[in-house]
Amino acid sequence: MTIQELKAKITAIDNQIGELNTQKYEVQKELKDAVQAAFESEQGVKSGDPIETRSGTKMFYDGFVFDAFRNIVCVCHPMKNDGTASKAIRHLMWSDFK
Repeated sequence: MTIQELKAKITAIDNQIGELNTQKYEVQKELKDAVQAAFESEQGVKSGDPIETRSGTKMFYDGFVFDAFRNIVCVCHPMKNDGTASKAIRHLMWSDFK
């Protein structure tokens, strides 16, 4: 194969990888939405509601996001002593809840 043919082959493969990454992202987003819906249904919460972890820590539930490693995590805000939500953000696994 010539240099040009090899470069063209690499470009074609890069394009396929880009398309597959886009498809993967869409499926991951659907999975996150499904996990969030299941969690909210199971726990009986919606964004802004108080929730308690297995260890007894009181939090305010916010939703689900992807963390830096593309894991699906639950976003919560710790409850301050006066019962209001802190601005601090905590990423927890959904298994951390009762």
